[in-house]
Amino acid sequence: LKPFWLKPHLALSSPRPACPSPSTPVEDKLAMAPRPLVIGLTGSTRSGKSWVARLLCERLDLPSECVVGQDSFWCRAVRVRTPDGEDMVSEEEPDCTDHGAFADAIQRAADQAVAAFQGCLIAEGFQLVHDEQVPRLLDHIFFLDLGREACIARRSAKRGPMNPNPMSLKKCEALVWPAHERYVEQKVKPLGKSRALAQVTNFARGGRSHRGDHLHRGWPWRCRRRGQRVHSPARRASAGCSAATRSCAGCGDACSAGCSAATRSCAGGGEAFTAGCGAATRSGAGGGEAFTAGCGAATRSCARGGKAFHTG
Repeated sequence: LKPFWLKPHLALSSPRPACPSPSTPVEDKLAMAPRPLVIGLTGSTRSGKSWVARLLCERLDLPSECVVGQDSFWCRAVRVRTPDGEDMVSEEEPDCTDHGAFADAIQRAADQAVAAFQGCLIAEGFQLVHDEQVPRLLDHIFFLDLGREACIARRSAKRGPMNPNPMSLKKCEALVWPAHERYVEQKVKPLGKSRALAQVTNFARGGRSHRGDHLHRGWPWRCRRRGQRVHSPARRASAGCSAATRSCAGCGDACSAGCSAATRSCAGGGEAFTAGCGAATRSGAGGGEAFTAGCGAATRSCARGGKAFHTG
């Protein structure tokens, strides 16, 4: 064998770089962790955005930090002129919110969700998609559709837990609803042409318990993607001897009564009431609440809420 000599031009001019240190198991998991699913909730004031966000957190077992609310980034009121020529101070305009800080907060929350191995993040606001930065951060957008009359009635109601900052009826009609209509026309509708946008219709009709049922049922029959038709829930009404029947086409309520018995079922809201001889029963298929009363006994059980009451 001939001796092997390393030729000068192949000699290493610098020492070989050291091998990188192995990563820790936590770093490996973070590198492999998927980006959380970011859900956006928008709609008019008092449409139930915060309530839906809290309920989703309960259902998905998420901490409250996984909800980024746009109300936290409200910064100032602005002066506007109404179509009637009157100058008024409004808190509902896009300029009232720091949209850049809101988008940054969503991004930070998404990064924190990755570090905490949380699979979902929720962002909600009445002007959620006003700034183009925000829709880019959202995987799904749900628009909670509340009618004009219901919106104004809720926002102008007395101060309480469901309405912490009420407005006068005049301001609601002159400022709140017109600002919402501009937001829908200028920001929500154009966005629906370029990406999937789900609309939750009739969501707040029938009270709070009905809203809960829509979520307990998983939303599909109340969520409408563009171009897809949603069929209303089946409505039934029947009557026997000396019976009275009541049906409500709007909210899906149907009432039937027979001999010494009265029944009320709400296919859409998930509430049902049945009364027989000496007994009364109430069950909530969607909301998970059930009430039963017999001779000298009353029972209440909440399958989903985890509360149960029984008396003999």
